[in-house]
Amino acid sequence: MAFVVEARSINDSKFGIGKAISKREFISDGHYRRFIDQDIFKANLIQNGFKIVDIDESSEFAPTPGQHCVCIRVIASL
Repeated sequence: MAFVVEARSINDSKFGIGKAISKREFISDGHYRRFIDQDIFKANLIQNGFKIVDIDESSEFAPTPGQHCVCIRVIASL
């Protein structure tokens, strides 16, 4: 079984902007965003029995006009 996720990184320029819901969750412009810390996410996956197939961080994964979102892409398996 594969697990695939793409999410904004804590290294994204929108991290920390807006109303803080938690350490890595914010609401800005009426939009909820949860930012992922790659090291913590990877450790949690491994601790829960997943094997990391691929993990990478880039501003090229989710191109948005006028923005360069920094995202983490993870592929893991059980």
